Amino acid sequence: MRAAAALGPILDSTGESPGRLLNGCYDLSRGLATRHELIWGDFFLMLALAILSGEVDPAEL
Repeated sequence: MRAAAALGPILDSTGESPGRLLNGCYDLSRGLATRHELIWGDFFLMLALAILSGEVDPAEL
């Protein structure tokens, strides 16, 4: 499944902070929040994992 393969590098990149997506960028052109944990990144990671685990049916979204 391509979705699971795409999540592998994302999960591996959490490094010292497992379960957190760090170094997200809010607005690169303005230099605003260029290396932060962004709530929507965490949300979509959680949603992807919930879909892959079968907890959420993507047809119902």
